[in-house]
Amino acid sequence: WTDKSLLEVDRSELPLLPPVLLETVRQVLLTSEPSVAWEKPNKAVNGRNGALVSLCGKLIAEAKSVDQCVKELVEYDEQHHTENPYFSDVSEHPHTERFTNALALYSSVLSSVNLSRLRKSLEYEVPVTASAINQTALEEVVKKKEHQKEIPESAGENLTLPKPSGLLAQLQEFILSRSFVKQPELALSASLGLISVLIGRKLTFVDNAPNLFLLNVAPSGAGKDAPQQAIKNILIDLQLTGFLGSGDYVSDASLMDSLPHNPVRLDIIDEASGLLKSVNKGANTYDGKMADILCELYTSSNNRFLGRALANGETKGEVDRPCVSLLMSTTPRGFTESLSIKAVEKGLLGRTLIFDGNPHNEATRIKEFPKLDSGVKNKLLELANYEVGKSETKEIAGIKQLVKEVEATPEANKLLDEVFMEFDELRRSEEALSLRLPIIARLFQQTCKIALISAASRCAGSKIMVGVDDVRFARSVAIYSLGKFESAVQDNMHDSRQDAYVAKIKEKLRSKDGKGATLNELLKRVRFGMDINQKRSIIGMMVELGEIYVQPGTRSKMKYFLAKEESDD
Repeated sequence: WTDKSLLEVDRSELPLLPPVLLETVRQVLLTSEPSVAWEKPNKAVNGRNGALVSLCGKLIAEAKSVDQCVKELVEYDEQHHTENPYFSDVSEHPHTERFTNALALYSSVLSSVNLSRLRKSLEYEVPVTASAINQTALEEVVKKKEHQKEIPESAGENLTLPKPSGLLAQLQEFILSRSFVKQPELALSASLGLISVLIGRKLTFVDNAPNLFLLNVAPSGAGKDAPQQAIKNILIDLQLTGFLGSGDYVSDASLMDSLPHNPVRLDIIDEASGLLKSVNKGANTYDGKMADILCELYTSSNNRFLGRALANGETKGEVDRPCVSLLMSTTPRGFTESLSIKAVEKGLLGRTLIFDGNPHNEATRIKEFPKLDSGVKNKLLELANYEVGKSETKEIAGIKQLVKEVEATPEANKLLDEVFMEFDELRRSEEALSLRLPIIARLFQQTCKIALISAASRCAGSKIMVGVDDVRFARSVAIYSLGKFESAVQDNMHDSRQDAYVAKIKEKLRSKDGKGATLNELLKRVRFGMDINQKRSIIGMMVELGEIYVQPGTRSKMKYFLAKEESDD
């Protein structure tokens, strides 16, 4: 009967709706609109009921016991609805026993909240009873809530980076002092890249080397290249240009073959959209294997990189513990155009920390560029010249190598255990096909790497040991990057080219601010690797589905608009 119009359908022939359907719809609406309560039979109203539902949700979020919730609900109802209390209203309930009715509302709201948390892959709220609410149980519930608040539930959260300390803070400040447009996030990213290469191949933490893949995303003119130039100038000023790697990759072979001569380096890549696109090809081209090689380099940073096999049976590019860090930058458009499900599945994005610059930051004129403080120079040189003791050896691939495993304080180890369990729980609760999963799977590893860099930055010139503040800082940076990944892919990751093109058309029509676009504008200005017949077919399908509509007129002047339910209005 789905291919018939409503006028042709005999209602008696339609299948019966499941009895639970209306209640399910009601619960979904209750969750999405907590300020709206429901009157019988199926009518939404604001007011008395909505206030009680909101209060109940607040009490559940505060981990109040069931009896306390019921008590406060009844007291609120009688104080604010003196003429006709909800829990004593016979038109609302089969009886007027107010505490029973308050308990029923509590159960309904708790069920709605947990339906919402199920859809978001979050931990359920649990009813806390008077007999169970001892101090230990209460602390456990509150502790879980604090962790959940810090984990981004959606890409819409306003995530901010934590403030660094030690050398990281000094480097960030120096970079900002030389930037026309101040971008603290991008400056911190570059600072992490510099410290990571200075301690590379010398220090490890939880069996993780400090190499990082960093990506700065900001529009043209927003100052995304200033941090990269500052890092180059610092290494040149310190006469440490040996740590500067390639500014671009000619081929995957050139990347591998240079490793034995320069295994510890920071590759600073401006306008990385070309690289990001090329690694997603997966074809047998000169750069088709780039993604696989970069992923293997990242994984082999505390092991042996096997290089590539030559026709004569020999290998080239083989090296122990390569510590290659990437400091990349691109525009938001360059980044989103390079995104694909294949890019996530290949694992490169899962290993990349994303930092987002604010395009609205004002530019300031710099009359005199400051120079790096001598104290900061000395600390950087101390890290660069740090030598591992001869007794601190580690056997890797059957060969004893000088490398120091950095320790953590007992408090930091305890916090690391909590962070590990937190991220592992997040991983296990994520759906198998979730785009976040490859990022989440690397969160703890990224945390360990950043904690090591933070400790080296803070303890330069003394014994390096990871502390609680290092772990907290590292965890916040990892969570920030996850949020930025979500924000970037929310409207730009699609299962097929057709879905991506549909999204591009909608984006184009939204940018017209309700003025619409001609067919010619949609066909020519929205490019996505399709021929004109494919584009016409997709636009026609969108019209049939009601996603867009056409305003009558001559063929050349007909305009296409987003359907009302698709527009911001």
